[in-house]
Amino acid sequence: AMTELEREGLLVSGGTSGRTVTENPQILEQLRDRTLEELARECAEKFMVFGITPTQAAELLLKLEKK
Repeated sequence: AMTELEREGLLVSGGTSGRTVTENPQILEQLRDRTLEELARECAEKFMVFGITPTQAAELLLKLEKK
């Protein structure tokens, strides 16, 4: 798992000091964007089980923001 995280650029090898989490903003933003896209897809699939379209789901989420 650690090697995979290092391959993705999230962990940086420090030689004898071990590995640290990257501070590279581009890598962190890419990871954030990928994670949010996956979450959105999962949510859309769950809404579709109930016959809710992505547009209807967005409207429901916007209502939550107003509360």
